[in-house]
Amino acid sequence: MRILIAEDNASSRFLLKETLTRWGHEVVAVSDGIEAWEVFQDEDAPRLALLDWEMPGLLGVDVCRKLRDRKDGPLVYAILVTCRDEDEDIAEGRQAGAHDHLAKPINLKQLKKSIEKGISRVAAENALAQI
Repeated sequence: MRILIAEDNASSRFLLKETLTRWGHEVVAVSDGIEAWEVFQDEDAPRLALLDWEMPGLLGVDVCRKLRDRKDGPLVYAILVTCRDEDEDIAEGRQAGAHDHLAKPINLKQLKKSIEKGISRVAAENALAQI
């Protein structure tokens, strides 16, 4: 699965990229929300994204809103990665279009589970699109 990582912290971005690559995924990594949104303009854009909430350009939650509001293009399973873990923050992320929420520091078991849920959801969307 192609996965986008949008994370402004270079160390976190590198560790996520290495982990996901080791798990067999193709990773596109960017350092801000504007770059993330630009990636989603490509025809072969990743269908799963890990978006840091707080980053330059566009916040991860804003990228979620733009993905939710666009009229064309396939579903992108968006996972917000953040230190914001209050119920209100999680609700805001969901309302913005995020499918999942991971608290920092990221627990690798939770990351793997969230990625697996995303892959299943994208596969289900693909199957429905072919009916």
